[in-house]
Amino acid sequence: HPGLRQGFGLFETIRIASGRAFLAGAHAQRLTDSAPVLGLDPWLHPRSLTKGLDRLVAASAVREGALRIYLLPGAPPAGEEATEGAGEGSGTAHGSARARYIGVISALAAPRPRQARASLSPDRRDPRGLLVGVKTISYAAERLLLARARASGADECLRLNLEGRLCEGTRSNLFLIEGDRLVTPPMAEGLLP
Repeated sequence: HPGLRQGFGLFETIRIASGRAFLAGAHAQRLTDSAPVLGLDPWLHPRSLTKGLDRLVAASAVREGALRIYLLPGAPPAGEEATEGAGEGSGTAHGSARARYIGVISALAAPRPRQARASLSPDRRDPRGLLVGVKTISYAAERLLLARARASGADECLRLNLEGRLCEGTRSNLFLIEGDRLVTPPMAEGLLP
């Protein structure tokens, strides 16, 4: 598939708790809102997508786990040629084929630790970057940073922006409990919504 070969597509990871997709509607909306950035046509309305995700989770019988939903181009991204072996229905080089939604469910393998160790990334996130706020399937940098963090004994690697302020982890969000308030970095710092 052209999106998978080139790391060109979007995804959302949704927690499954007590057999339900947690905040599935908000994730469906973010996926839909992000699609135009990559020139994808999200042909399912977020409400329809949410209903489909709920049905998928119910059919899986997974009580605790994660649902990952992908939105991939139905044809090569604009400006790319179709590759050899592109069969019937794979689209044209002009991206006219319908985008594809793919859902993958996995059960929670082990309980999450109550505490975690984190390292700081040497790589800085540009809050004005082209893809800031968009969850693309191009996660090579995050995977490398996480692998380096784990090699040094940490569980996660925290990302800083160009100004040196915390914005997010490679695979986690940052929250601080301050009295009775829950505080997280603002979107302007370069994190995902």
